[in-house]
Amino acid sequence: EVDREVIRAFPDLRMLWLRDQQVNDDWLREAVNLPQLRVLDLSSDLKTSSPANLAILSQSPQLVVLGLSGDWVRDESLADLRELPRLKSLNIFSARHVTSDVLPSLKNLHKLELLSILKSPGFTDKGAAGFAALSQLRVLRFIGTPVGDPTVSVIARLERLEMLDLSGTKVTDEGARELSSLQRLRYLDLSSTRVGDEGVQSLASLQ
Repeated sequence: EVDREVIRAFPDLRMLWLRDQQVNDDWLREAVNLPQLRVLDLSSDLKTSSPANLAILSQSPQLVVLGLSGDWVRDESLADLRELPRLKSLNIFSARHVTSDVLPSLKNLHKLELLSILKSPGFTDKGAAGFAALSQLRVLRFIGTPVGDPTVSVIARLERLEMLDLSGTKVTDEGARELSSLQRLRYLDLSSTRVGDEGVQSLASLQ
């Protein structure tokens, strides 16, 4: 096993990936001491009773990109990300305990431009209204996540969106029609959804 103190030998490190046993408070405390750190990815499939405390990342306010993967990621831990004022990209993958209830806690991330929620079954239409506070988003990706038309109706108000991936969701023709208002949209993926020919035709104005 690599000693976490090895990080100290690379004070100019800008990108760091931590995996499994490394996703804990001790490793995070070492990571936040890197003054040039801009990209951090934390991925663990290990079951633990004491998940990493993301509040520690408040000591690294220069972070721009953050990736989180695994069941250790929860709504309450994501609430601590509000202390990252420069965060532009947040990617959440295979996090069963993350729900749409987390959205209000992300509203203070005023520079957030990219949000990805991938294969997280707990993220549903329940808290869709929370997207209204994320008006600065340019890229939004839901892949294999059970959101549907209620969420799309709110997303359709995000006027700055340029890329939207809803593949593997529950979106229907009705939801697709809502998206025709997104005039800045340059990329749209509706594969493996419930959108048919009628829905696709309603998007002709985006060409």
